[in-house]
Amino acid sequence: MRNGLQAMGEKRKPLTSSFMELVGKIVFSACIIPVLGYWGVIICEPLIWCGMTAQLVYCYVHVMRDNPRNMGMET
Repeated sequence: MRNGLQAMGEKRKPLTSSFMELVGKIVFSACIIPVLGYWGVIICEPLIWCGMTAQLVYCYVHVMRDNPRNMGMET
């Protein structure tokens, strides 16, 4: 998703996803991992990726909808 958006000329939306990952890892390491220990480390990455994927899918759908040329429907 991130690479697809970058290939369509989007720069900020994939960067936002990377920023979300950074913030998520900081929050997990400061708040969740001290409480849950190793289980916090185990669930950290999948939960952060789910949040990032939701944001990327949302952006991808809007980019495709706003620019029909991306779907090969040139008019």
